[in-house]
Amino acid sequence: MDDKGFTLVEVLVVITIIPLILGVSFGVMSTALRAYRTIDARSNLSSQGTHILEVIGQDVRGLSEVYSTSSEIRLNGRVYGHATDIDYEFIAPTTESPGVLTRNGKDTITSGVSVTACEFDYLKPVENSDSPEPSIPSEPSAYESVLPNLASCVKVRLTLESGTLSMTFESIFFMRNS
Repeated sequence: MDDKGFTLVEVLVVITIIPLILGVSFGVMSTALRAYRTIDARSNLSSQGTHILEVIGQDVRGLSEVYSTSSEIRLNGRVYGHATDIDYEFIAPTTESPGVLTRNGKDTITSGVSVTACEFDYLKPVENSDSPEPSIPSEPSAYESVLPNLASCVKVRLTLESGTLSMTFESIFFMRNS
């Protein structure tokens, strides 16, 4: 008898093993893809939050005064040497729309990311502080909250959200021109 070909048992074993291998491979790839998407979303949130803080910091460092119309959700002031004002405003999220942070009326965030919280705190150095006006305010305890038009520093706290991920960013910026 000539034994060329496969037996029925061999074919059934192969047909049983191939779906097992594909199932395990699919599970591994699915887990890796989910991890990649999470890392990508975190990276996107981190880069957007960092960028927004850099832009706000640059604007705050250039302010000559903060207007009294500023509040916890609004930063409004005069840029030194320019005939322009800077106006940041946080619009809280609703069930119909995501939260946004606008700069002079334009959204600062790209699509897919929502600003869930944004607070501006107006500060000045505490009297009898060891470092009355450092060039980079690194000690929050050396500052006290004041009315916006009396501030020499602005603390920004910003929370961004994308899907189920959220990140909070916070920094204190010194107004060089105040």
